[in-house]
Amino acid sequence: MSDRPDNCLEGMECPQCGQYYRFRIAGDALFTVIDDGTQEYGDVEWYDHNHASCPECEWEGKVRDLYKKSRSEETIT
Repeated sequence: MSDRPDNCLEGMECPQCGQYYRFRIAGDALFTVIDDGTQEYGDVEWYDHNHASCPECEWEGKVRDLYKKSRSEETIT
């Protein structure tokens, strides 16, 4: 049994330090806002072009950069 994520973070890894269990990702959500601030919100979505960063090593890039390349993709690029 692997300790790697198999849900939202499946296949993601920091390209700088290799950690794979938490990231900062800029996403979109619909909020209910009142004068005191936000109340409830629905699902949070993000896309390959959204900003991402690693809280461990402070790497910054795009969500698409977090997806680990296969060996065949590494030799092509």
